[in-house]
Amino acid sequence: MTPAPSLSYALARTIGHATWLRWGVRYKVFTYLAPIDYEFTVPFYGRTYRGNLDNFIDRVVYIFGAHERQVMEYTGTFITSESVVLDIGANVGHRALFFASAKEVHAFARGEVLLVPESKL
Repeated sequence: MTPAPSLSYALARTIGHATWLRWGVRYKVFTYLAPIDYEFTVPFYGRTYRGNLDNFIDRVVYIFGAHERQVMEYTGTFITSESVVLDIGANVGHRALFFASAKEVHAFARGEVLLVPESKL
């Protein structure tokens, strides 16, 4: 079994979600965290995000709640239940999960095709 993340990760997550703190302060705390092999699940826009703290984007989601939140939420204003979304360069599928309310989401990552079927969401 994978050990729980250290107290420093718990503190960083608390600080990362403290939006009243300047972004630069919160990000500085994040930069001191070393990647660790720890699988986690967190709530993510009404869905469940699964990741590992040894991946940069997963660490950002764990600490701050989302990667590039403002960009994602802005582009999300254009997505309807009838939209077809292509996530080119999907990496871990972070945005594909965010856009899962669309009719179809097709995610492509470095030679792989990550499909997010509605039945799996």
